[in-house]
Amino acid sequence: MSVLNILKFPEPKLRQKANPVTSLTESDSALISDMIETMYSNNGIGLAATQVGADRRIIILNDTQKKGNELVIINPRIVHVGGKVIGQEGCLSVPGLTRELRRAHALRIEGLDIEGKEIRLDVNGIMARIIQHEIDHLDGILFIDRLPFFQKRKVLAELKG
Repeated sequence: MSVLNILKFPEPKLRQKANPVTSLTESDSALISDMIETMYSNNGIGLAATQVGADRRIIILNDTQKKGNELVIINPRIVHVGGKVIGQEGCLSVPGLTRELRRAHALRIEGLDIEGKEIRLDVNGIMARIIQHEIDHLDGILFIDRLPFFQKRKVLAELKG
């Protein structure tokens, strides 16, 4: 396993939409292992393949940060949302910045597991927040894009200056 370089804002690759995984390969398995190692070495709780420059719809997450509890979702899609909640968010691609952001409190998500088998999960709380955040990455969206207009403008000025 290797620790990969995490792309940082304003890297243009962070704005690209990832392609679906059509078949799992050995290189996908290696990428997933490297992503897990990268997430832990950066004290993260989630990571999208696009954050390490891979054009694949793969996310990993672990709200406990205990090794072995990782959830890998390939081609994740949200099929149902419930409730709204405001909570703190940060991002390994925008280091040192956290802001409160409104997200869905509960989700039903579908995708594939690490073996390529279809999965359907109902999650809420921090797990729902992480999944929404990481799927945004797969769609070329950063959490700062979801901030209210004036707050986003202020954050962008801070990041540039």
